[in-house]
Amino acid sequence: MGANPMKDPRVEPSGVRRAASAQPDQEPALPRRGFVILWVSVCLNMVGFGLILPVLPFHAERFGASPAVVTMLAASFSVAQLFAAPVLGRLGDRIGRRPILLISIAGACASMTMLALADGLGLLFAARLLSGSSAANAPTAQAYVAACVRPSERARALGRIGAATGVGFVLGPALGGLLSTPAWPSLPFVVAAILAGINFIVAFVWLPEAPRTAAPARPSPAGPRSASLTGWVLMVFGIVAAFAAMESTFALLVEQRHGWGPGETGMVFALVGVVIVLSQAVIVGRVAAWLGDLAAMRLVLGLLAAGLACIGLAPGWLGATVGACLVALGNGLSSPTLHAMISRRSTPSRRGADFGLVSSAGSLGRILGPLAAGLVFESLGPGAPSLLGAGVVLALASVTFAMRDS
Repeated sequence: MGANPMKDPRVEPSGVRRAASAQPDQEPALPRRGFVILWVSVCLNMVGFGLILPVLPFHAERFGASPAVVTMLAASFSVAQLFAAPVLGRLGDRIGRRPILLISIAGACASMTMLALADGLGLLFAARLLSGSSAANAPTAQAYVAACVRPSERARALGRIGAATGVGFVLGPALGGLLSTPAWPSLPFVVAAILAGINFIVAFVWLPEAPRTAAPARPSPAGPRSASLTGWVLMVFGIVAAFAAMESTFALLVEQRHGWGPGETGMVFALVGVVIVLSQAVIVGRVAAWLGDLAAMRLVLGLLAAGLACIGLAPGWLGATVGACLVALGNGLSSPTLHAMISRRSTPSRRGADFGLVSSAGSLGRILGPLAAGLVFESLGPGAPSLLGAGVVLALASVTFAMRDS
């Protein structure tokens, strides 16, 4: 007589094997409460980040910052994140995801407090460097989810975490604008620090540690894995650079072509944020399940290229708006799809380091994309940055046809 599976100590009452004997596609599910706390943590972190965006340039001008210094202040965050993200990712692999999430939230709280107390440009730069250095919240959360979710469900779960980022980015700038007041110019930074403090307490009390995976006794050959991972990291860099180039010059383009001001441009960016949230919360899981990761990635690149070309070529405001929505849809689908694919090519004991590398690639794209866009805008015209981005994305799409899904 065969063994009764209900008597097998390795099998839970539901019939699902425990994590110790799980197969690669049967990784333990993230408890609902843990996912909710993680979602709230990422959202609150992004609310605090987005809250200061509308007011930080004006805050810096009060200390005598020129426009060039203001842009350097904005870039300092990404420069710090570029170097710190892989280090924090590797630490997460060694000591666990939860401690790194707590460190990143504490760093955000400290940096916002420094901004609120700043009395000169030196402290502003120190605060932004600290904020960028501790900005491991999102990539560590992605590694956390990847450790707890079956590979077939990762795109959907990572999309929901991405939606938390989008919701925070929509709410943060709006709240920052409402809180901005000449009577208390530091109020947005005080509120951001309080939100980060609440975030830390919630995560410290309720967020469980992600399952730990022991490192393999003998490391597997890294050549094919490294080559595949490098290709996808470069894909992240290209997509982020193209998006950042468009994002940094869109307001200038619609001002020159359509006479728009901050009001109309802000409405389009709010629409972009809503489309990104919906694409990550609702659409990405269905697209990945229907097409598979690689075909979904080709669709994403097609949407991005079409949207960027539409922005660059459209003579009217409607075309620019439609193009921005297509870019937002492609951008919203790209991050969870790419992270799901990279998680398949990464070992659990290195997933945090690999996601940190991906975060660094995105940071580099956010630094170099706008710099290149500014030069191209001045030398070739308002639509040139978006058209150049469309060309880059099409080149990336052509590369995917030499890749294999897994």
